[in-house]
Amino acid sequence: SFNIMLEALATSREQQRRLVEDASHELRTPLTSLRTNIEVLLRSPTMESTQQAEILADAKVEIEELGVLVAELVELATATSRHEEPFTSGDLGEIVKEVVHRFGRRTDRDISIAIEGNNVREIRIDEIDRAVGNLIENAIKFSPVEKGIEIRVEDGRVTVRDYGPGVSEEDKSRIFDRFFRATNTRSMPGSGLGLSIVSEIVRVHGGEVLVEDPPDGPGTVVGFKI
Repeated sequence: SFNIMLEALATSREQQRRLVEDASHELRTPLTSLRTNIEVLLRSPTMESTQQAEILADAKVEIEELGVLVAELVELATATSRHEEPFTSGDLGEIVKEVVHRFGRRTDRDISIAIEGNNVREIRIDEIDRAVGNLIENAIKFSPVEKGIEIRVEDGRVTVRDYGPGVSEEDKSRIFDRFFRATNTRSMPGSGLGLSIVSEIVRVHGGEVLVEDPPDGPGTVVGFKI
């Protein structure tokens, strides 16, 4: 028991060390950009108003992305250390329907749901809610506006299908890594933390994450099984 405790402590310390290293690397880029924009404004007090507006707009975008990154870093750092919420019996299908209902109030994207089998599991409901929300946000980001998002819940398996550019075979094993961005999506907004948070939550539940090619066309199927 003592050895198991020491191993768990060593694992936790290593995770913290990697998180700090990764976070410092990712935070450096937007901070450098903000500093550069501010220095340009300070050095050029007579700059034309149109140029000032462009620089300020760029700085605003950087601040917004920085805010999202910090929020997701906090979420990731605490994902494996939450002990307040107990495991209770919950229906994955009902959770998915509630999350989709929330998205329906703030987006006009078409999201369909198919539910089959027994989906009652011992879970932390709020954490699974967050995981499903991250999967949907990921699908919305990569799927064309005219295409719908397809969610399937079957016997404890939750998958979200988008119609985006897809994930290469070499990237499939890494999309749940912290800060990972596939080559063909690096120009898109985002921190690369959403799916890693899903992975942490699913790991705590003893489940597994998955990424697959759709059987009938473009896009990606991403999800988890508990």
